[in-house]
This record gives sequence, C-alpha cells and structure tokens, in this order.
Amino acid sequence: MALQIKSHKLRNRQFENWHSDLEDHWDYDDFIRDDNWRKDWISFDCLCYVPENDTVYTGITSFDADIFWGWDRKSESWISTGYDRIADPFDAKFHRSLVYHNGHLWGACALLHDIDNYWVQTPVRNRGGGRSNTAAPG
Repeated sequence: MALQIKSHKLRNRQFENWHSDLEDHWDYDDFIRDDNWRKDWISFDCLCYVPENDTVYTGITSFDADIFWGWDRKSESWISTGYDRIADPFDAKFHRSLVYHNGHLWGACALLHDIDNYWVQTPVRNRGGGRSNTAAPG
C-alpha cells in the first residue's frame, strides 16, 4: 500500500522579506505590531489524534497566541479550539508535545518574547537610600 500525503493549510501566506528587512532588525514588538507577521507567520510544532471525535489537534507557533487548532477529518476543515479566549498574550507555542490520555489532551506552552518583556522592572534602592537602577524581582 502506497503512503498518501495531503496538505491542509491553516494559513497560506508567503513572506519574502525575512533576509532583506527583518533578520537582525526586528524584535518581538515589531512582530506584534504587524498584523501579517503576527497572525500568519506560523509553524506546526506538534500533532495529536483523538479517535473519539476523529480530529487531529495541532499546536502551532504564532505571535498571535492563537496556538491550538484541530483538523476535523469528517468535515475536512480546520476548527478553532477557542484557545485564543484563554491564552496569555505571550503564549506562542505548545512545547513540542500534545498527549491524549483518559479523555484529556495535555500540553505545555512556551513563549517567544524578548527577555525585556519577561522581567518586571522594580526599583532597587542603593545603600544610600536613593533609587539607583532597576532589577528583576528576586
């Protein structure tokens, strides 16, 4: 029996200007500001088939935080899981795995933002009692 491969595109946008305009020039905030890159620059990270509803669930990488979709094999269409309604704005992907066990899908989110968006800046007092700089909370 020959293996059959079929493509089901969730997004279908071409990006031609990575090397000329973005690489080494853009940071996280630039991707968030640009609707095209924020919504349509994606990659698939993981898949998990759930036989009870004949759906292949997929975790994707996206700056849009809408990172959890399903491919309904019966209707041959993409379905939103509604993850975008509960997502943290910094959720960017499922970290390489979705596992189906006892009726539940398990996964873990990862982030893509720059380190300066992660650390909360809090004032640090110098020994003389004045504010001297900022640091991440300890």
